[in-house]
Amino acid sequence: MVDSPSVPDYYRPKVEESAQWANPAVLGLMGFGTTTILAGMAVASNATSNGMSLYGVTNAPVYAMAIFFGGIAQLIAGIIALRKGEIFPGTAFIGYGAFWLAFVTLLGGLSIGPYAINTGAPAGWDVAWFFVVWAMFTFSFAINSHKHGIGIAVVFWTLTLAFILLAIDFGILLGQGGTVSTGLWQATGFEIVFTGLAAWFVATGVLASAHYGGKKVIPY
Repeated sequence: MVDSPSVPDYYRPKVEESAQWANPAVLGLMGFGTTTILAGMAVASNATSNGMSLYGVTNAPVYAMAIFFGGIAQLIAGIIALRKGEIFPGTAFIGYGAFWLAFVTLLGGLSIGPYAINTGAPAGWDVAWFFVVWAMFTFSFAINSHKHGIGIAVVFWTLTLAFILLAIDFGILLGQGGTVSTGLWQATGFEIVFTGLAAWFVATGVLASAHYGGKKVIPY
Protein backbone atom coordinates (compact mmCIF):
# COMPACT_ATOMS: atom_id res chain seq x y z
CA MET A 1 0.00 0.00 0.00
CA VAL A 2 1.26 3.43 -0.91
CA ASP A 3 0.64 6.16 1.64
CA SER A 4 -1.31 9.07 0.24
CA PRO A 5 0.46 12.32 1.03
CA SER A 6 -1.68 14.90 2.76
CA VAL A 7 -0.16 17.55 0.49
CA PRO A 8 -0.15 17.00 -3.27
CA ASP A 9 3.29 16.49 -4.80
CA TYR A 10 3.01 19.58 -6.96
CA TYR A 11 2.92 21.69 -3.80
CA ARG A 12 6.06 20.13 -2.42
CA PRO A 13 9.37 21.97 -3.04
CA LYS A 14 11.97 19.91 -4.86
CA VAL A 15 14.83 18.85 -2.64
CA GLU A 16 18.11 17.76 -4.14
CA GLU A 17 19.38 14.71 -2.34
CA SER A 18 23.08 13.96 -2.08
CA ALA A 19 25.04 11.20 -0.42
CA GLN A 20 27.92 13.62 0.10
CA TRP A 21 28.43 15.71 3.22
CA ALA A 22 28.66 19.44 2.65
CA ASN A 23 31.92 21.27 3.40
CA PRO A 24 31.88 21.94 7.19
CA ALA A 25 34.62 24.58 6.99
CA VAL A 26 32.22 27.54 7.01
CA LEU A 27 30.42 26.32 10.13
CA GLY A 28 33.62 25.44 11.94
CA LEU A 29 35.51 28.61 11.06
CA MET A 30 32.53 30.85 11.78
CA GLY A 31 32.01 29.19 15.15
CA PHE A 32 35.65 29.61 16.02
CA GLY A 33 36.10 33.07 14.53
CA THR A 34 33.09 34.83 16.01
CA THR A 35 33.64 33.34 19.46
CA THR A 36 37.30 34.33 19.34
CA ILE A 37 36.42 37.90 18.38
CA LEU A 38 34.13 38.18 21.40
CA ALA A 39 36.77 36.63 23.68
CA GLY A 40 39.40 39.08 22.45
CA MET A 41 37.12 42.03 23.03
CA ALA A 42 36.37 40.77 26.53
CA VAL A 43 40.10 40.52 27.29
CA ALA A 44 40.68 44.05 25.99
CA SER A 45 37.60 45.32 27.83
CA ASN A 46 38.73 43.90 31.18
CA ALA A 47 42.11 45.61 30.96
CA THR A 48 41.37 47.97 33.85
CA SER A 49 41.66 47.08 37.52
CA ASN A 50 38.66 49.15 38.61
CA GLY A 51 36.10 46.73 37.22
CA MET A 52 35.11 49.03 34.37
CA SER A 53 34.66 47.54 30.89
CA LEU A 54 36.63 49.56 28.37
CA TYR A 55 34.71 48.39 25.33
CA GLY A 56 31.49 47.14 26.88
CA VAL A 57 32.16 43.41 26.44
CA THR A 58 31.95 41.15 29.49
CA ASN A 59 32.47 37.40 29.83
CA ALA A 60 28.73 36.67 29.59
CA PRO A 61 28.41 36.64 25.77
CA VAL A 62 31.75 34.85 25.50
CA TYR A 63 30.56 31.96 27.67
CA ALA A 64 27.28 31.65 25.75
CA MET A 65 29.02 31.64 22.38
CA ALA A 66 31.75 29.31 23.64
CA ILE A 67 29.23 26.67 24.65
CA PHE A 68 26.93 26.67 21.65
CA PHE A 69 28.71 28.11 18.59
CA GLY A 70 32.39 27.83 19.45
CA GLY A 71 31.85 24.54 21.26
CA ILE A 72 28.95 22.40 20.07
CA ALA A 73 28.78 23.74 16.50
CA GLN A 74 32.52 23.22 16.01
CA LEU A 75 32.27 19.67 17.34
CA ILE A 76 29.59 18.94 14.74
CA ALA A 77 31.71 20.51 11.99
CA GLY A 78 34.68 18.41 13.07
CA ILE A 79 32.71 15.17 13.01
CA ILE A 80 31.53 15.94 9.47
CA ALA A 81 35.09 16.76 8.38
CA LEU A 82 36.43 13.49 9.78
CA ARG A 83 33.55 11.66 8.10
CA LYS A 84 34.78 13.19 4.83
CA GLY A 85 38.28 11.89 5.55
CA GLU A 86 39.78 15.32 6.30
CA ILE A 87 42.12 14.88 9.26
CA PHE A 88 43.37 18.48 9.52
CA PRO A 89 40.06 20.40 9.75
CA GLY A 90 38.30 17.51 11.47
CA THR A 91 40.80 17.30 14.31
CA ALA A 92 41.09 21.09 14.55
CA PHE A 93 37.35 21.73 14.74
CA ILE A 94 36.76 19.02 17.33
CA GLY A 95 39.84 20.12 19.25
CA TYR A 96 38.85 23.77 19.45
CA GLY A 97 35.22 22.88 20.08
CA ALA A 98 36.48 20.97 23.12
CA PHE A 99 38.74 23.92 23.98
CA TRP A 100 35.83 26.34 24.24
CA LEU A 101 33.82 23.96 26.40
CA ALA A 102 36.84 23.39 28.65
CA PHE A 103 37.48 27.14 28.74
CA VAL A 104 33.98 27.84 30.02
CA THR A 105 34.30 25.06 32.59
CA LEU A 106 37.62 26.39 33.83
CA LEU A 107 36.93 30.11 33.94
CA GLY A 108 33.28 29.66 34.85
CA GLY A 109 34.31 28.47 38.29
CA LEU A 110 33.05 24.91 37.76
CA SER A 111 36.44 23.43 38.63
CA ILE A 112 36.73 22.30 42.25
CA GLY A 113 39.33 21.19 44.73
CA PRO A 114 42.95 22.17 44.04
CA TYR A 115 41.97 23.78 40.73
CA ALA A 116 39.94 26.58 42.31
CA ILE A 117 40.55 29.42 44.72
CA ASN A 118 38.12 30.91 47.20
CA THR A 119 36.09 32.77 44.60
CA GLY A 120 35.68 29.65 42.47
CA ALA A 121 37.89 31.08 39.73
CA PRO A 122 41.11 29.27 38.77
CA ALA A 123 44.40 30.67 39.98
CA GLY A 124 46.78 32.36 37.54
CA TRP A 125 49.14 29.44 37.01
CA ASP A 126 46.26 27.02 36.43
CA VAL A 127 45.01 29.14 33.56
CA ALA A 128 48.55 29.75 32.30
CA TRP A 129 49.32 26.04 31.91
CA PHE A 130 45.94 25.54 30.29
CA PHE A 131 47.00 28.03 27.60
CA VAL A 132 50.50 26.51 27.34
CA VAL A 133 49.16 23.10 26.30
CA TRP A 134 46.78 24.73 23.84
CA ALA A 135 49.68 26.69 22.38
CA MET A 136 51.42 23.35 21.84
CA PHE A 137 48.31 21.87 20.25
CA THR A 138 47.97 24.90 17.96
CA PHE A 139 51.66 24.88 17.00
CA SER A 140 51.26 21.32 15.68
CA PHE A 141 48.63 22.62 13.27
CA ALA A 142 50.46 25.86 12.48
CA ILE A 143 53.49 24.08 11.05
CA ASN A 144 51.18 22.13 8.73
CA SER A 145 48.77 24.95 7.97
CA HIS A 146 50.59 26.25 4.88
CA LYS A 147 49.27 23.29 2.91
CA HIS A 148 45.77 24.72 3.41
CA GLY A 149 46.27 28.28 2.17
CA ILE A 150 47.65 31.53 3.47
CA GLY A 151 44.44 32.40 5.31
CA ILE A 152 44.49 29.24 7.41
CA ALA A 153 48.21 29.73 8.07
CA VAL A 154 47.53 33.24 9.40
CA VAL A 155 44.79 31.86 11.67
CA PHE A 156 46.98 29.19 13.25
CA TRP A 157 50.14 31.25 13.66
CA THR A 158 48.31 34.19 15.22
CA LEU A 159 46.37 31.77 17.42
CA THR A 160 49.65 30.24 18.61
CA LEU A 161 50.85 33.72 19.52
CA ALA A 162 47.55 34.45 21.29
CA PHE A 163 47.91 31.41 23.55
CA ILE A 164 51.52 32.36 24.34
CA LEU A 165 50.46 35.89 25.28
CA LEU A 166 47.65 34.57 27.46
CA ALA A 167 50.02 32.13 29.18
CA ILE A 168 52.38 35.04 29.91
CA ASP A 169 49.58 37.27 31.18
CA PHE A 170 48.14 34.67 33.53
CA GLY A 171 51.32 32.84 34.51
CA ILE A 172 54.42 34.97 34.58
CA LEU A 173 52.48 38.02 35.76
CA LEU A 174 49.30 37.02 37.62
CA GLY A 175 50.76 33.68 38.68
CA GLN A 176 53.60 35.51 40.38
CA GLY A 177 51.20 37.74 42.26
CA GLY A 178 51.83 40.73 40.02
CA THR A 179 49.55 42.70 37.76
CA VAL A 180 49.23 42.92 34.01
CA SER A 181 49.45 46.41 32.56
CA THR A 182 46.45 47.81 30.73
CA GLY A 183 48.53 48.07 27.58
CA LEU A 184 49.51 44.39 27.62
CA TRP A 185 45.94 43.25 28.27
CA GLN A 186 44.72 45.36 25.38
CA ALA A 187 47.49 44.15 23.07
CA THR A 188 46.61 40.55 23.93
CA GLY A 189 42.91 41.19 23.43
CA PHE A 190 43.30 42.88 20.06
CA GLU A 191 45.69 40.16 18.84
CA ILE A 192 42.99 37.62 19.71
CA VAL A 193 40.40 39.71 17.87
CA PHE A 194 42.66 39.71 14.79
CA THR A 195 42.85 35.91 14.95
CA GLY A 196 39.07 35.68 15.05
CA LEU A 197 38.71 38.11 12.16
CA ALA A 198 41.15 36.03 10.11
CA ALA A 199 39.04 32.89 10.69
CA TRP A 200 35.85 34.79 9.85
CA PHE A 201 37.46 36.10 6.64
CA VAL A 202 38.48 32.61 5.50
CA ALA A 203 34.99 31.28 6.29
CA THR A 204 33.44 34.08 4.23
CA GLY A 205 35.80 33.24 1.37
CA VAL A 206 34.89 29.55 1.46
CA LEU A 207 31.19 30.40 1.53
CA ALA A 208 31.52 32.78 -1.42
CA SER A 209 33.53 30.21 -3.37
CA ALA A 210 30.79 27.63 -2.89
CA HIS A 211 28.24 30.01 -4.39
CA TYR A 212 30.31 31.15 -7.37
CA GLY A 213 31.27 27.90 -9.01
CA GLY A 214 34.37 27.30 -6.94
CA LYS A 215 35.99 30.61 -7.89
CA LYS A 216 37.90 32.44 -5.17
CA VAL A 217 35.81 35.60 -5.22
CA ILE A 218 37.39 36.49 -1.88
CA PRO A 219 41.08 35.47 -1.75
CA TYR A 220 41.84 33.27 1.23
